[in-house]
Amino acid sequence: MLTSQKRHLADRQVNKSKSQAIRDGVLKEILWSEVVVGDILKVEQDQAFPADMICLVSSELGGLCYIETSQLDGETNLKIRRSLPVTSDLYTVDSLTDVKATITCQQPNNQLYKFLGTIRMEAGVLIDEDEKTVPVEVEQILLRGAVLKNTTHIFGVVVYTGSHTKLMMNSEEAPHKKSRVEILTNYMITILFALEVLVTVACAIGIGVWQYTNPGAYYVLPGIINSAVITGLQGLVTFFILFNNFIPISLYVSMEFVKMLQARWILDKDIDIYYEPADIPASAKTSSLNEELGQVEYIFSDKTGTLTQNVMEFLKFSVNGVEYGRGTTEIGRAAAKRNGIDLHDDRPLDWIPSKPGFNFYDERIIDRAFVNEPHVLSIVKFFTLLAVCHTVIPEIDKKNPNELFYQAASPDEGALVRAAADLGFVFKHRTPTSCTIEADGVSETYEVLNVLEFNSTRKRMSVIVRTQDQRILLMTKGADNVIFKLLKPGQPYLESTQENLRKFAEEGLRTLVCAQVELDPIAYGKWNRDVFDKANTSLTDKEEAVAAAAEEVEKNLTLIGASAIEDKLQDGVPDTISDLARAGIKIWVLTGDKQETAINIGFACALLDNNMGIIVLNDSDRASLKKEIREKLDLAQRGLIENKSGIGVVIDGSSLELVLQSNEDVSSHEPTLEEKIQQRNTSSSPSGLSGPLEEPGEEDVQSPLPSPPTVTPLSNNNDGVDVDLPGEEKLAVTFLKLCMYCKSVICCRVSPLQKALVVKLVKNNLDGAITLSIGDGANDVSMIQAAHIGIGISGQEGLQAARASDYAIGQFRYLKKLLLVHGRYNYRRIARLICYSFYKNLTLQLCQFWFVFYNAYTGASVYDSLLLSLYNIVFTSIPIMAFGLFDRDVSIEASMNIPQLFSLGQRGHYFDIRVFVGWLFTSAWHSVCCFFIPYYSLSTLYNGAVAEFSYLSYIVYTSVITVVSLKVALESASMTVFNYLSVYGSILSWFVVANVYSVLWLPIGKAPLSPSMFEFFSQLKYAYFEFFNAAGNPLFWAICGITIGIALVKDLLTKSVVHNVKINLPYVKNWLRLPYHVIQDTQRKKGVKFDEESFKNICPEIVDLKPPERRLKPGVYLSLPGNPSPVESPREDERTRLNANVTAPYDSPLASHRGSKKTLLQPLDFKGYSFSQTEGGQAEALTSRLSGRSHSSSILNVTIPSDNLERDDLFSLGDESNYSLASDRD
Repeated sequence: MLTSQKRHLADRQVNKSKSQAIRDGVLKEILWSEVVVGDILKVEQDQAFPADMICLVSSELGGLCYIETSQLDGETNLKIRRSLPVTSDLYTVDSLTDVKATITCQQPNNQLYKFLGTIRMEAGVLIDEDEKTVPVEVEQILLRGAVLKNTTHIFGVVVYTGSHTKLMMNSEEAPHKKSRVEILTNYMITILFALEVLVTVACAIGIGVWQYTNPGAYYVLPGIINSAVITGLQGLVTFFILFNNFIPISLYVSMEFVKMLQARWILDKDIDIYYEPADIPASAKTSSLNEELGQVEYIFSDKTGTLTQNVMEFLKFSVNGVEYGRGTTEIGRAAAKRNGIDLHDDRPLDWIPSKPGFNFYDERIIDRAFVNEPHVLSIVKFFTLLAVCHTVIPEIDKKNPNELFYQAASPDEGALVRAAADLGFVFKHRTPTSCTIEADGVSETYEVLNVLEFNSTRKRMSVIVRTQDQRILLMTKGADNVIFKLLKPGQPYLESTQENLRKFAEEGLRTLVCAQVELDPIAYGKWNRDVFDKANTSLTDKEEAVAAAAEEVEKNLTLIGASAIEDKLQDGVPDTISDLARAGIKIWVLTGDKQETAINIGFACALLDNNMGIIVLNDSDRASLKKEIREKLDLAQRGLIENKSGIGVVIDGSSLELVLQSNEDVSSHEPTLEEKIQQRNTSSSPSGLSGPLEEPGEEDVQSPLPSPPTVTPLSNNNDGVDVDLPGEEKLAVTFLKLCMYCKSVICCRVSPLQKALVVKLVKNNLDGAITLSIGDGANDVSMIQAAHIGIGISGQEGLQAARASDYAIGQFRYLKKLLLVHGRYNYRRIARLICYSFYKNLTLQLCQFWFVFYNAYTGASVYDSLLLSLYNIVFTSIPIMAFGLFDRDVSIEASMNIPQLFSLGQRGHYFDIRVFVGWLFTSAWHSVCCFFIPYYSLSTLYNGAVAEFSYLSYIVYTSVITVVSLKVALESASMTVFNYLSVYGSILSWFVVANVYSVLWLPIGKAPLSPSMFEFFSQLKYAYFEFFNAAGNPLFWAICGITIGIALVKDLLTKSVVHNVKINLPYVKNWLRLPYHVIQDTQRKKGVKFDEESFKNICPEIVDLKPPERRLKPGVYLSLPGNPSPVESPREDERTRLNANVTAPYDSPLASHRGSKKTLLQPLDFKGYSFSQTEGGQAEALTSRLSGRSHSSSILNVTIPSDNLERDDLFSLGDESNYSLASDRD
């Protein structure tokens, strides 16, 4: 309610904000709540935009205006927006009032950087012709939430208001995620509910039997005698109410409260994961996944801005096949060291970079020395292209008016423009239709005709400009694998440039290839008028239409050169990755870099090392790729891949696309942008037009929150394309099985879509594995939301990733403490909290259950009803919450320096059915002690009198509260002041409440109360002085002491054995005394170093702590792997006759020897097998364990390399069929 009221006040404050609108030909002040679509508003400097608007007029030259969008995307740098060229001269209210125009735009959506729309200008003030349709670009959109900066004022027309604005469309929360612990908790609650029903039914039957066997008992009034059946049915209701506390309703309240405080007080306030240079603290967007952080097995990481700093420095370039630029990189040095080469920086020792961000040095280039190079004209073309081909906006640096500051859409583009400027080609000025550069004191202005924007599908950006000598040039820069396909055949320096690019990639540099072509003016004019303009004004598939139009001119290019930019690794990345790997976490890096770059970055950040067996998959032919993956899988299963520290896989984007296309779980979607472009180009008319332009009134209807697309499955036609046939294991599954053997995986040249699909492949198919995705950019959002846990890094690319994430941090290195400390602690704390909540309620209720047998199944409670209601609220809630906030089983130092402890969470050591059942038995034992010891001790008092019922009630209740409170103390590994106060304070609170409760009737009974209030409090008179009578008897304290001591002796003995007795029996030792117990004992000693090497001497068992071996979920195995004949999947009523030859090592699990009953093979696990299938043979249909349907079965001739098996031994595969297996010594 408070949150709702706070939101209401904030909404009212926003709605009462004021703006200026043109109404009835004059400017009027109106409230934001009165703004409607079509209003023309005036917004002044430092004012926020009240709605999404199209900029019509700006007070600045060239129609430019500056906006700050930190409320939208977290980026604090100013962005440039432009007014519509057709309206940029309408500076007065009168001229704006006279304009007649119709705006057509797409439906509201949440895409901040996309806008599709047109404005149709009618004849009048601006144009003489009948009408003119002009496209509206995203650079003309002013979004609500942004603030106008460095601009006196603008006029804009409103297109979206209120909940339809992009700000509000993006305000929806990230999809709700449930932790594995929460899911298992729900399952355990179901078990407890079943137990409650069972107990209720048993007691109801008991009361029915009692009624039947004791019909004339003296205490049964004659007028209310019912049949045994009726009494039993009434008992169902009675006992269901009596045992309602079997399920702890307070569990979720306690758990959510603790999680909230864990996230707010502990995680958000941790100074160790606060990034001071950028003032970025860690932030928890949700508290529901705190414990999930302690069970992560797979991390999927972006590279740029996540592992690297995303601070680009121009380091090298290549022109005419000649490499320029001295020095090396951290990644280059790591690569050289790997090859046994000691690489040093070849720049002069006294050289200092002239400017921040400019790290280039080459005596052949700097200080205009390039004029002496034999291909000086090519170098001039290269730097001219860098200075012209971009969308950067120059600004005068306020701190240094003689310097220019460049506002760039991406760090790469800004670095290239700055490099060109520092080397003498200065980008000086930009207008909506031109840009000016200055070289050697001479200015040259280029008319900008078209800008063909970059996107993740095109992987390039181009500008078409008209030079001062009236030539039309298309300049482009982009990824090498894209640009090389667009080059004119016969490029003289192609091979040498490719070799230079390979060297750049080995040093981990980000490369772009530059090219250009001169266009025929007549052909260009026809293309611009007939193709580009119509594509640019399309409201349907505009992005594909513009991309298709661009492909018509981006061809027959001439290679100009290539640039190489360094993006340094963040501090602490190699150590963090190494420690996370030692914790049993498998790390996948998903990057858009080329393969060589990705491999060397993998070595530089400790993802790969020389002792690993590295598998490189880069085949673009699906059949070859499938064969290679299966061969590598077979080698990995048999342990034949040479490695000392694990296996690593590197897969190229093209190969990954083939793998993902075979996964039916992520199929069935609309075609990708590239496919749409290809389809549009192949079906277009000879003139290149994509089709008729839609009527302006038609709208591009889109879902406000579109579902992410997935990969299109390959067709099953017989056109020569290799496909996964029915009954054959999918290639995606085979690839995943290979990756299960790998310590790390690097996917290079991947798109944002592929990132999300890779995460889903592991998440959806690997049973029990918890996935985590981490990234920093908008292109990582889908990957972040696809994983169980999403981590966003607040960095150079804004806050979109952070806002879409579950947790946000400032640097990758903070992930180590987030997982190994906070994640591990929180998992253990929440696990204990849940189990304890079950335990304390079950202990209370089982005492009720035992009492039922001694009160003739009447349904009477052993506890006072008012005191019973305080059990969860007052007496037992605080200790476990203090445990959930402050308990630490080992120190932070030990958690950080001994990562292997993290594997306990991966294994579910603290929370699974085994642990749950253990707590249930503990509860049963404590309830037996707390009820039966007082019951049989109170048969008579010390004076011979019979004990009252209240004696039993108070002793049982006191014993239960004390036992369950002390149980928290016994479970605590570290007792803080708060833990002591909560445990002993809760016990003390019971005695305080009991004393007050016993005398409460004294003042209330004499108070002038209404009849209804008097009746409500009347039951207090029955408790009057009862606790004083019970507590005044020495027997009360004696029985309580004995009961508590006997109840807790089991727990004390267990703790004593774990910490003091070394049991050398196998399995028992590992179950009782684990490495963290040794750490707890060692922490009491002074001078002990808690690092991995030192601890191995104290506890060699630390090496046994490894992550669990996961298996694929049932259903992912579609059939026996191999190359089956192309037959259709059998129907349920059909049987397919197949004969298969299977090769399996002796210790591979799935069959059992009929004589010895020794298990060789586990169900659902084909690890270690290679299959080949042929038609023929006879076999009965085998009921599949994988899907519950009848699938094809086989007579299996198995070759088992073992000297212990004799020919013709009989084995059993599963439980349904017997197979005759032949031993082969080969």
